[in-house]
Amino acid sequence: MRVNCIAPGIVPTKFSAALTDSPAAAAAQADATALKRLGTPADIAAAVAFLVSPDAAYVTGEILVVAGGMQSRL
Repeated sequence: MRVNCIAPGIVPTKFSAALTDSPAAAAAQADATALKRLGTPADIAAAVAFLVSPDAAYVTGEILVVAGGMQSRL
């Protein structure tokens, strides 16, 4: 059995609306990332697709941070 975790960064969704509703707030969040942009649902989906693919068959017990280089406090 394999068990892994995705730790997403800020993605403009209903869940993160308080952090991304205004253009200024979204820009501040984007500036906090190394890539200087917010994530997209497709960014997170790509990480999930990797973890469920045969390419990740030997990956287990990992936390995959998908946050554009934003500091993580896991």
